[in-house]
Order: sequence, then structure tokens, then C-alpha cells
Amino acid sequence: MPTDTSPEKASLLLKLGAIVDLVPPAPIIDPAHFVNRARTLASAHTLDPNKRGRGFFADQFETQANWTCHYQGTGREIWEGTGGRVDAFVGEFVSFFFIFGFGFVFFRAGRVFGFG
Repeated sequence: MPTDTSPEKASLLLKLGAIVDLVPPAPIIDPAHFVNRARTLASAHTLDPNKRGRGFFADQFETQANWTCHYQGTGREIWEGTGGRVDAFVGEFVSFFFIFGFGFVFFRAGRVFGFG
């Protein structure tokens, strides 16, 4: 994960038994970006005959399941929980897929939002 991630997040993962590999923030096209590093580490683990198990890279950012879960889950939960009375949404960090899934629920209901 990037070195600018909150210490609490890294600490929680360590307590859950994860190996936390901190890397400097980098553009997504850089092989050193944390997502690309995770993909490489998972592949290397799988290919190493001396390691038990297989590496798994969830690839949460490039899967159709990402926006679909926000459309079927998060967006609908927010819509139903507020009775559709939402004038604005503020998020610390949201992915394109969150915005798409969440926004599609509101778009289908005739509400249009701008994101910036």
C-alpha cells in the first residue's frame, strides 16, 4: 500500500496477519504503483514452487463486479436509507466504479449529480 496510507489501516492489516508492503505513491502506469506491485507479488507467489498456496490478486479496480456491487448495494442502500432525499454526496476517496454504480441508481430515479 502507498506510504501515505493512514497508519491505522496498515496497523489493522498487520494485526489481521497481512504482510504490509509500503511503497511510495506512484502513477497507476508505473510498475511500482501499489496495485501493480500487488499483482506482481501475487503472480510471483503462485509461480514459486517453494511457497504454499497461490497468490490471489482481487483486482477490485478493473472488474465489472466493482460497479455492479455499488449499483446493487451501496447506491440502493443510500437511496432507500434517505428516501431519495439526497442533495449532495461527499466522499474522501471514491473510485470511478463507486461513482458509476452509485450515480446510476440516482440517474435511473431521475436525479442527476455532478462529481468533482
